[in-house]
Amino acid sequence: MSLLMDDFLECLSRGYGHSDKRICHDCVSNYALKSYIIEKGEMKICSYCGRRRKSMLLENLMAPVMDGIRFMYSLAVEELPVDEGEFVGCTYSTEDIFSESIADEIGASCEEIISDMVSLIGDETWCDANPFDVSEDEAEFNEWQRFCKLVKEKMRYVFFEAKDESESSSSPMEILNYIAACTQKIGLVTTINKNTKMYRCRMSKDEKYYSSLADFCPPPLGKAYAGRMNAQGIPVLYLTLDQKTALDEVNSSERQFASVASYRVEDSFPVLDLTKLESIKVPSIFDAEGRTKISTIRFLKKFNEQISQKATNEQIDYVPTRIVTEYFRFLNKGGSSQYQGIMYNSAQNRGGKCLVLFLSREDVLKRKHGIHIIPNQTMYFSKKYEWTSEEEKANLLYVTRIIEETGAKTLSEISEATGMSKAATARLIKKLQDQGILNKKLSETQPPLTKVI
Repeated sequence: MSLLMDDFLECLSRGYGHSDKRICHDCVSNYALKSYIIEKGEMKICSYCGRRRKSMLLENLMAPVMDGIRFMYSLAVEELPVDEGEFVGCTYSTEDIFSESIADEIGASCEEIISDMVSLIGDETWCDANPFDVSEDEAEFNEWQRFCKLVKEKMRYVFFEAKDESESSSSPMEILNYIAACTQKIGLVTTINKNTKMYRCRMSKDEKYYSSLADFCPPPLGKAYAGRMNAQGIPVLYLTLDQKTALDEVNSSERQFASVASYRVEDSFPVLDLTKLESIKVPSIFDAEGRTKISTIRFLKKFNEQISQKATNEQIDYVPTRIVTEYFRFLNKGGSSQYQGIMYNSAQNRGGKCLVLFLSREDVLKRKHGIHIIPNQTMYFSKKYEWTSEEEKANLLYVTRIIEETGAKTLSEISEATGMSKAATARLIKKLQDQGILNKKLSETQPPLTKVI
């Protein structure tokens, strides 16, 4: 009798019963559960697919499953008040939580697995974890929204000690510190390695082209135009990681001529890399370590999406991002890396990456980090820079890159360097000329197709 009671109390404590069925790693698609089975399972026959695979008793897999469920839900009896015998608040049955979210998260190969899990847990009444509070990521994003409203509409220069009417609201400095802590927790640092190639574009109304390092430096102190990441008068160096993004970021209907310089650095240095967020997936609730970062990642993704949007009024809309940039430039001294810039998604070219380096005109002229323009690789363009199909875009970029990197000047040289036939090469060259990207006609003896210094 004592053994039966002990077993009953154990099942009650852990939240699920017994099963002699076995489940293999191929019968779940969730990466955390799959790894759990592979790590702790044995080579035996799976009860669901009938194959000999790394497998374990279903009830043993229920341990991480229940931990994930309890991360999202609580038993209603533990959280919700009762009025006249009814729970006050939104409740779910065990079947409800599986059908709404848990089943999809598990990614079971058959309905029988889900049905057996539901049976093991039994008919419980659940509610959301912390049912009377918003989620951490929603709460912190609301704080960020309040911060944006404050610096856009009320207080721009002495906002650090500003207090909201709500006692629960964070101060502006607490919000900025929270953003910095999130970036460190997720590891949003990228090293700009020696010889990393970057681009900077200048446009002009007349057929004027630029070539020297001084031409492509940031403006002098007090002369800089306001941008997404800098206030007016405070210079920074804007770069991109590809040529097209450089052109798209400064494209203007009033200015028809563009010069694009290629930069390199001789030192390696760290930058805050917000573009990493696109490839970072929200961890599974069944990942014991990863789920502690779920709220942080969700917050940063929403934060990054907002600051990467096109502005309707640059003087107002970019105020929060300028403050964030100055915070990371001057105030954020924590962590193992002192960021030398910020990498962010282009608002003008989907998939393009922009980089703002915390460098003044004097820094660039003195070649801080060994920064310099690559000789003989500045390219010149006229008219609107545009592509048609993705395939043509790839081919045109390939030909342009070959010309840029090899210095090929004739049709034969370009054809040989690209491995394309002369006919195919000539067709692509004509397309580039028609778009105004190449300004000179091609012949077997003609010097450079592009104006290259």
